[in-house]
Amino acid sequence: MIALAACGESNHAKPDAGEPPGDTGPVRPKCDDGADNDGDGKVDYPYDPGCIAPNADDEADDCPSGPNCPQCGNGIDDDMNGQMDYPNDPSCTSAADEREYFTNPNACGTGLTIKDMPITGSDTVTLDMSSSSNVTSPCGGGGSTLAYAYELHIPRTTVLVATTDDTATTADTILDLRSSMCSDPGSEIVCHNDLSTTNKRSTITQLVAPGIYYLIVQAANTSVSGSYNLHISYLKPEGTTCVDASECGPGLVCRVPLNQTGMLCTKPMCSDAVDDDGDGKNDFPEDPGCTDASDNDETDDCPNGPNCGECANGIDDDGDTNIDFPDDLTCISASGTTEACPSHEPVAILTMPMTTGDTSMATDDSKPSCASTSSTAHAPDLMYRLDVPATTTLRLNMTASWDTVTALYNSTCGGTAVACSDPLNMTVSNLAAGTYYFLVDGWSTASGPFTINVSGTIANGASCESALAQSGALTCATGYLCTGTMGSRTCTEAACHDSIDSDGDGKPGFPLDPGCTSVNDNDETDDCPSGPNCPQCSNGIDDDASGQTDYPADPNCASASGALERTCPLEQDMFAPITMPSTTDTLVGAHDDHNPSCGGDGGPDRLYTLTIPALKTLRLDTNGSTFDTLLSLMGAACTEPSTQCDDNSGTTAGASSITRSNIAAGTYVVAVDAANTTTVLGNYTLHVSGVLNAGASCEPANTLGGALVCDVLSPCAGTAGSRICTPVACIDGNDNDGDGKTDFPNDPGCDSVLDNDEADACPGPGCPVCSNGADDDTDTKTDFPTDPSCWAASAPDEAFCTAETNRTLLVMTPQTTGTTVGATNDFNPQSCQSNTNNDVTLALVLPVPVASLSIDTNGSALSDTVLSVRDATCGNEIDCDDDGGTSLRSRITLTNVSPGTYSVIVDGYSTNTGEFVLNVSGTVAMGTACTSPLFATGVLACPTGTTCTAGTCQ
Repeated sequence: MIALAACGESNHAKPDAGEPPGDTGPVRPKCDDGADNDGDGKVDYPYDPGCIAPNADDEADDCPSGPNCPQCGNGIDDDMNGQMDYPNDPSCTSAADEREYFTNPNACGTGLTIKDMPITGSDTVTLDMSSSSNVTSPCGGGGSTLAYAYELHIPRTTVLVATTDDTATTADTILDLRSSMCSDPGSEIVCHNDLSTTNKRSTITQLVAPGIYYLIVQAANTSVSGSYNLHISYLKPEGTTCVDASECGPGLVCRVPLNQTGMLCTKPMCSDAVDDDGDGKNDFPEDPGCTDASDNDETDDCPNGPNCGECANGIDDDGDTNIDFPDDLTCISASGTTEACPSHEPVAILTMPMTTGDTSMATDDSKPSCASTSSTAHAPDLMYRLDVPATTTLRLNMTASWDTVTALYNSTCGGTAVACSDPLNMTVSNLAAGTYYFLVDGWSTASGPFTINVSGTIANGASCESALAQSGALTCATGYLCTGTMGSRTCTEAACHDSIDSDGDGKPGFPLDPGCTSVNDNDETDDCPSGPNCPQCSNGIDDDASGQTDYPADPNCASASGALERTCPLEQDMFAPITMPSTTDTLVGAHDDHNPSCGGDGGPDRLYTLTIPALKTLRLDTNGSTFDTLLSLMGAACTEPSTQCDDNSGTTAGASSITRSNIAAGTYVVAVDAANTTTVLGNYTLHVSGVLNAGASCEPANTLGGALVCDVLSPCAGTAGSRICTPVACIDGNDNDGDGKTDFPNDPGCDSVLDNDEADACPGPGCPVCSNGADDDTDTKTDFPTDPSCWAASAPDEAFCTAETNRTLLVMTPQTTGTTVGATNDFNPQSCQSNTNNDVTLALVLPVPVASLSIDTNGSALSDTVLSVRDATCGNEIDCDDDGGTSLRSRITLTNVSPGTYSVIVDGYSTNTGEFVLNVSGTVAMGTACTSPLFATGVLACPTGTTCTAGTCQ
């Protein structure tokens, strides 16, 4: 991991950063916090002899005269070269180095260049003929393979992690760690070649004692060339003090062990041989609170709690006379959720339309009947549980790039499968209500990431209370609604579908009753034919003077509730309203009545009415259709040119896509056309989705069957029946905590625009630094908005980027806008461009490690930008770019970025000023916590093939 410092070093003894006790920002390690923690006049790595790395959390040392003081901090010219200690002696890479001595350039043999590892912990090198190795390891190499070596000074027992597993590595590499006698065959400590059959990069993790070591990075054989990106981390071993898990070696966590008082690097609770929750059961697989050995929480509510799984609840759930783990052999562990299914992995419950998973690291527990019968077929698998009402149709469709096999079992989780499918898709008809188990397996040995797509139709009159129904995966049939008392709701026929004249106007249901907008409408009430709200298609008037009056006589009326008679007067085919997220139909047999503005003259078409409330965004597409489509969005008058027309912007071949922002409420017409007269016609699916405005109703009846949703800033809230998209507390314009300050960035209780709680402790001891009434950084400017270092009243540091004289901004969303017009020129020159103009600084607070981070100014009106990323003080630059983006804009890409606060500086080249767009996106590693608001807004994301589930990317 690159230990990107959250606070930089610019001299040998830096001043204290001045963070007060109430600082609520990220806690930085003592060797990277800008403070002289041990009072020896030396601050942080590499200047303090107690600091072996920036992420170390202890500056303590006994220098200059103690027995444990390293040579590079003891005030003695140990190698008698006339230069003493770090930074004066070039053989010292830090004050914590154990020895002063000159590197032996031939320590690993002649011809092999020995490099110093950069302080960043990363080095990018292109292998060439100037350096090669004749040192052979058990993993290969030697024989004049292209290589470089690194001399590593390890001052105390450390977990060394070295890896070339980086997208910038193109060479097939071998890593070889050796002792100080590098060229001696007996100096071999550990080596590694190939992370997998497809990943030719290498990783070493090794506990090493204090001393001198050599790490050789070499090509796998003499035919290999290319480049590598090497990352080295020095992590703490088990039993050492820590502040954060990022300091500890692989497999360790940072926590207070039972009966201890301080934070230590230690094994997770579920593998520490201690009964951490006091239930008499230790670790995985014995403790029901442990899902696996890496779980750091033994807590459970077994045997009687509602969250206790079947393998620890004291009940013979499957009726086989064997109770719980380990007596019931189908229970792999006490945390097993079912006694019915033999599964090494937890059996998750399917509750949503989409669930992601990955069988790559799973166990081969089952062999479905439609899988390969070969004796070598041992594909790993995962089992899922479904609790379903009676359904007429249940679809379990897979999205995967590998050959999947799936099976559906009844509540026994065994015997003959209800259904088994080698193709990706499975459809089961007329399924009885109950518990079922869905197996995701692979053909032969195939495995990988996948998505389970669950959909289906609930039987008329059946319960719609299940989680799958409430999430929208299972829906009532067309013309039926989920109604009734909470807890006993069922799919009940809608008033506009039941053939009963509910309002006594002699017209029963849709499309005959003018009060029915669709078969799903549950209210026939209308004031036709003469009331002010009566639609034209039922008012007894020939409104379009076509000689045909009202529905069904006028073909321009799709139903008696049609608002206009003159909608699409040339359309010969009856068109229907869009009422669901997806509408499937065919152009076979359709007429050519509509010629879209983006082409398609002569191709047949079908038209739909779309009645919507005001929307922030609307998206229409035909992704997944079987032929080349064109898509048009028109006003209610059905005239061209359309509001928008598209040919091939969809994500599948020939598909179309339209996206609109700030759409007014009203009725629109959507046309699906064939691309031309030669198009081979077939089925298409029209998808509709949109984001509702704040304050809009989010009741199911007003969302087109779930197609329209609230955004993350205004979630759906309120009492069932009157729920609306309600702005969160920190953007609702109200002083919710009565402190006289409203919303972000003014209220100290608001960390971001996503915060739904304004409560704060101001002016008490827990008040944020930028609202505590003190000039914490002694710059004569106090708190937000006076102190420019404070991006909000909740900001934790008045010393953020002290060189910036304009008020800083906070990155909260994937796009942040601003302007350099009127700003000052605080950073001139930048390292990548000496001629810059006015600049603006933004704070990027990363709560978790980020595997890859992209920052750019693409799309900015500011025509020529310069972009840099620095630490929180703005003193140390991490990267800088001038024209790496599109059209003279800038782009920076970073990998393995540590948690912390970073400054992002948007600058202009030469005399350029203007409005800018800063685009920020990052991807974290699997297993990373994803509870930060940055995941909800889209700044950070889980890796492809995983989702944020139960607070982690998995």
